[in-house]
Amino acid sequence: METEVDEEPVVALENGVRDWNEEFQQLKERELLMQQDHAAEFDRLSELRTLIEDFAKTAETIGTKIISELFLPMDRKTIVPRTSSVGGVAGGAKYIEQGIFFKFPVDEKNLYGGDEFSMKTAGHEFLSLMQLMDCRVRGLHFPMVVLIDYLGYRLVAESILPLGPHSLVAGTSDGANTIHNDNVGMAVRLELISKILNLQPHYVWNWEKTKRTLIYNAIDCEGHLGADGRYYVIDAARLFPAATPTPRLKGCHLYRLLRPELVRNYSVPLCSDTFSSFNLENSHEYELNSRDATSYLEDHVISKFGSALDLHYSQKNFQNLNLKEEAVKLVLSIHRKGINVRYLGKIRGCCSYEPVKCLVLTEIIARVVKNQMRAGMRALKISEMRKYAELSLSYLNLVFGISEKSEIYWKSFLKECLEKRFSETLSTCELKNDFDLRRSVFVVPLFQRILDLVRISLKFDVKEGFNLKGDVMVLKVPLSGANYREFLPSTKYMHRLHFEEGTALSKQASREAKECVEFSSKLYEEAEKRYKASIQTKADDFKALYNWGLSIQARAMSCQDSEKCLGLLGLATLKFQEALEINERDGHALYLLGNLLVAHASRHDCLQLECGSQDISFKLKETLTAACEIYEKSHDIEPYNLKLLFNWGSALLSMATIFKEESAKFLKEAIEKFEMGLKIQGDDYKTLKNCAVALSKMSRLKKGNESQDTFNQAQEKFSRCAQLNSTDFELFFNWGNALFKQATVMHDIPEISLKFLIAASEKYGKTLEINPQFLGALYNFGKVLCRIFQTNSREKKSEQDLDQFLRAYQTTASLRQFRIKLKPLILLSNLQNPKINKKLISFLENFVRGENQIQIQAKNLLFNLKQSHPNSDPRDDAVFWRGSEFGKTMESIEQPTFMATVENGNWRGSTLIDPRTYKTEDRRIISVPEEVKPNYNMQGYVD
Repeated sequence: METEVDEEPVVALENGVRDWNEEFQQLKERELLMQQDHAAEFDRLSELRTLIEDFAKTAETIGTKIISELFLPMDRKTIVPRTSSVGGVAGGAKYIEQGIFFKFPVDEKNLYGGDEFSMKTAGHEFLSLMQLMDCRVRGLHFPMVVLIDYLGYRLVAESILPLGPHSLVAGTSDGANTIHNDNVGMAVRLELISKILNLQPHYVWNWEKTKRTLIYNAIDCEGHLGADGRYYVIDAARLFPAATPTPRLKGCHLYRLLRPELVRNYSVPLCSDTFSSFNLENSHEYELNSRDATSYLEDHVISKFGSALDLHYSQKNFQNLNLKEEAVKLVLSIHRKGINVRYLGKIRGCCSYEPVKCLVLTEIIARVVKNQMRAGMRALKISEMRKYAELSLSYLNLVFGISEKSEIYWKSFLKECLEKRFSETLSTCELKNDFDLRRSVFVVPLFQRILDLVRISLKFDVKEGFNLKGDVMVLKVPLSGANYREFLPSTKYMHRLHFEEGTALSKQASREAKECVEFSSKLYEEAEKRYKASIQTKADDFKALYNWGLSIQARAMSCQDSEKCLGLLGLATLKFQEALEINERDGHALYLLGNLLVAHASRHDCLQLECGSQDISFKLKETLTAACEIYEKSHDIEPYNLKLLFNWGSALLSMATIFKEESAKFLKEAIEKFEMGLKIQGDDYKTLKNCAVALSKMSRLKKGNESQDTFNQAQEKFSRCAQLNSTDFELFFNWGNALFKQATVMHDIPEISLKFLIAASEKYGKTLEINPQFLGALYNFGKVLCRIFQTNSREKKSEQDLDQFLRAYQTTASLRQFRIKLKPLILLSNLQNPKINKKLISFLENFVRGENQIQIQAKNLLFNLKQSHPNSDPRDDAVFWRGSEFGKTMESIEQPTFMATVENGNWRGSTLIDPRTYKTEDRRIISVPEEVKPNYNMQGYVD
């Protein structure tokens, strides 16, 4: 019976040769140790970059040499194959050079239907290893791998691993004669991989049907316990499930696979071994799931993408686009949606906007021509570079020339190739024999794209090299040997280095933002370059996208300009949305996006305070609502994420505070989220505190016993918080606010209201003990004292609280260099309570010993208090308003200022007036120097 795999060769590292694998694994393992040491992490990444680039460059140099010498006689080769010494019968020639293992993916056993499709499996193996690395399962290791494409051939280069004939502990290396699942450490890691990638664990019987083994991915994906004690995974070409096979394509279940983006987001797990010849249990069920997934891709995902593509490009001017780059972006976009390149024809059929149809067909034909040219190169079977150049130039002249053969190519031959490779590509009109397909493509970008795909460099000016013949673009002059420069190898290697460097740079930029904004910005720009490079290497690198989003968010939050900050936050949001297009069920990315939207809303809130726009208010509500919807999606995926529930509840609490008309609804939902979080961790301090605040707010919206019960719940949570943390000034401030508000609610029952006021004053006093500079607590403390004296002026404790308040006021004023408002003192003075006034006078006489603006205002307040106090002359304290510019009339004053009332040469008092409204002509004023002008709304007195 035909099987898909043969025994994997065992490759040993020769003495004295560089051990690429050991260097690589040690650097990867150091990542865990360097997470808090940022300088050491940069050193590690620098070493890792050097190692990977050295490996790739060495592999490329050797690989191109191997391919160039492929058809030389053995005695003329500088690098000889080692196939017999390394064992194994699968594939073509194998080489070992400078500690690197090379193998050709060729279809010697005719399993795939040709070398081109065998080469695809090497591409799948590379992609699968990238996916496995992205899972970041601790303790699971992978070889360094480089793909080298050159002169139509593909060569796989791998670091040599410390594996032996008995190291296999998972999967099979002999076509399922023996199947392993022998090691718990490997099993738990592979099981975790299957959950992350949405792969279906399944049972497989050996060929004799004597043993059944649980397999977590593809049976021929091998797990080894190396001689160095590390777990390794290799041969992951079939990691992802096959699409529904096409009967006419031999072995297509080996290379026509579903993309990881689709598998990861599909509604049910899919089996890697579907449609294979292995003995699977429940194979019918697994095949049905894969067929359904293929149908979902073809009938839903592709049609939706085609419509989105139309919409995207209908808003753009094609004349201003670099169409070669747009073709590259097209491939990146379809991969992110989980669509394989082979479906480009179906995508074109779903598009209606003509320029889009031309762009898609341009990419399709570029790939068809690339495969034709590569097949032609492989057919040469010679080692003369001149022949490869002649063949390539000849083919380019055929495709872009003006000969009769070129016309036949575009009207007939190419159409047959398109129908075989990309079904449903052409319209009925385009299929007609007299229709020239050059009318349906962008010819010059097609030429550029083919050069990139084939990796041939020419001495040729594209802008000047084409002209219009009839209604099609053609070469002005056929290409010749004079135009040829060289063939370039195409090398693919690991993307994770770019990702890790980008993340490290982002973190450093965030730390530097406080010290040097310019340097921080440069670091953010460098991080952006790394994230771009990571995505170019691996289109579905959603982690790079959301780390990029986090990087932009951090940059935005350090930006002082609100408009610029909002622009950056919008860009960060787009990156998260791109990441979620790739991996829809990434609960962590959804959580981060929710946090980002809340940050976005906070900046809208700042703008609303600045300009009071209704549009901004609407945008604020819209953004917070979107954040809550995102949190809900994340919670569906990660129901036990405590931070998510806290942030979700906090967003709802903000909405309740901002949008008063819907406060009850938002508070109810916020309390629900906080309570859910407390069920996960009952003593989570932040959740308890915010829940207490939400409950206290909710109690004020209820009535009777229901209000009291809700308030008691808030009190209980505040009390628990105080037991957990007795030094959090914000806790006691919020607790004081809750008590103060409750006193207001209970104002009809003075004795109960007074009880809450006294309790509130205690909490504000505690707040100021912890943080003497907290103005909010100081002001509220003053207001509470006013209410207490209004309710019961003989309350002894209130007098003690007043002394504490005045001490706190003096401390706060001193710490803040007297940048503090007098409002609390004014409110107390307005009570006209002799005991209070006496204390205030005593306090102010010590407070006003300076010329600070606030102290000058305080002198005026002291003067005002002494007017009502016996045995004092108010003018004694007014001398600081001496001025030399008597005689100015009201009409000469343009700004609000203090005016002295003078009648018959006698002083009668003063007040702050606005010259735009005050029209008395017989009064004179004193101009106050700018540096000592009091607050505009502050009343003052002058001699």
